Amino acid sequence: MTAFYDEGGAKELFEAARGKAQPKQTETWIVEPDVKGNDAIDQCIIAKSKKKYTYTGKLFLVVDIRAPLMEWEDLERDYLAHPRGLPKGPFDEIWVLMGDIDGDHIGQVT
Repeated sequence: MTAFYDEGGAKELFEAARGKAQPKQTETWIVEPDVKGNDAIDQCIIAKSKKKYTYTGKLFLVVDIRAPLMEWEDLERDYLAHPRGLPKGPFDEIWVLMGDIDGDHIGQVT
């Protein structure tokens, strides 16, 4: 699952990938991007934890974060370092995956 700042950004990227639309070239201000990014991750986890999966063995959820204004250090400090209290649903482990200027990173959600 991929976490975006908002549904509009996700739809815009999806439509561009399918050749149906070009990405907007206008500026958009994002107020509190880290908070919005963290909330988007939470919503992805909540949505997926409500679904039923038929799989035997360990089941993992990996959330790919597409939030260019976020940095891994901030995500580690403000999100991953604190228990989230989110429903785990059927997942044995939940991980976040993010790329930033320093490279690709992965961390476990507790």
